[in-house]
Amino acid sequence: MPHGQEGVEVGSDVEIKWAAHLLQISANGLQRALTSRITEARAERVFSPLSIDQALDARDAFAKALYAALFNWLVSRVNSIIQRGGLQDAARISLLDIFGFENLSENSFEQLCINYASESLQLYFNKHVFKLEQQEYAKERLEWTNLAWSDNTPVIQLLGKKPVGIFHLLDDESNFPRASDTSFLEKCHYNHALNENYCRPRVGGREFAIRHFAGQVWYSVDGFLDKNRDILRPEVIELLTSSKEPLVGAIAKPLSSQSQSRTLPKGANGRFVTMKPRTPTVAARFSDSLQQLLENMSKCNPWFVRCLKPNNDKTPMRFDMPVVMEQLRNAGMLDTIKIRQSGYPIRMKFHQFVERYSRGLSEFLPDVSSTTAVDIFKGDEAVGEVISRAFRPTTKRLRPVNIVLSIALCKSFQC
Repeated sequence: MPHGQEGVEVGSDVEIKWAAHLLQISANGLQRALTSRITEARAERVFSPLSIDQALDARDAFAKALYAALFNWLVSRVNSIIQRGGLQDAARISLLDIFGFENLSENSFEQLCINYASESLQLYFNKHVFKLEQQEYAKERLEWTNLAWSDNTPVIQLLGKKPVGIFHLLDDESNFPRASDTSFLEKCHYNHALNENYCRPRVGGREFAIRHFAGQVWYSVDGFLDKNRDILRPEVIELLTSSKEPLVGAIAKPLSSQSQSRTLPKGANGRFVTMKPRTPTVAARFSDSLQQLLENMSKCNPWFVRCLKPNNDKTPMRFDMPVVMEQLRNAGMLDTIKIRQSGYPIRMKFHQFVERYSRGLSEFLPDVSSTTAVDIFKGDEAVGEVISRAFRPTTKRLRPVNIVLSIALCKSFQC
């Protein structure tokens, strides 16, 4: 490069021209965006060449941002077609295909994000199956001995709690120009060496381990900072918004809104100060998206479908019992079965109970006919009295609104 600068040049512009044609943007602008950076100084733009590594990172960031923007647009488009009346306060059924827990031969930043999501969703599962269920029994004043369950909150705090959670340490290091993967690892060791869910290598390896609910996973820190930054430069966003293709322009608008500058009031010297907001890191965007998902899930009445691997080799027609049992145990399924069998998972409104079981219960009121019994059962107190007479002492204390039944008692009604 001129003046001894390090830089990169495009060997063939065929791919550049073809991509620019599909996106309906300037081919020269695309090539410039992928091979140089723009520095603004006093209303002037200075182009500086990128190194080969920086150019590859710029290419990858461009592709990822384009894919993510198109995916988000497609999801919104599908939702708007399915629910033409609007999604605000609409009654709907949502399907969530959750992240699978990953423990590969070599794990990196991607696996840490996926396993963090799995931990958060596992906590959501535990909260609904164990914590809220047993709180309901306490409200009902049922005879119940609380079951102990594996609480993975300490692992989630290790990863995401401010200010020294692993993701926050990673974000802090990502904002320092001279920071490195090694400095990030050293900060993790310094802040979490005494945490029982955190492990450091014995012989100075560039990795750390987390004891997840599904087992211990070692993560290599090589490339953590670069993957977390994944910065899409403003000139690339500007290029996409200038597209003549309406779809490309539409999906680029959210990217443009994230990178807009803001002007602060005049300072002491009478000048306005323009500040560019700090670009959110991949970890920050992922955490925000995960929290929004959990907030939306908290408003729903959830049903869970747990998927298990029959073996670790992806071999058909082979059922590895130890592998399956380990998954069941780690996912809390054995405790779930226990609380379902010994607990009171079936709840009905009084009127629903009457409509379903009135004829069977009318025999406990011998002085009235079946039809009259139905009329009597319409009153909540009457229903409670009949059930108490019919099933004492197995019947549990009733609330004014619901009837709670064990599986065994419900089966006895249906016999």
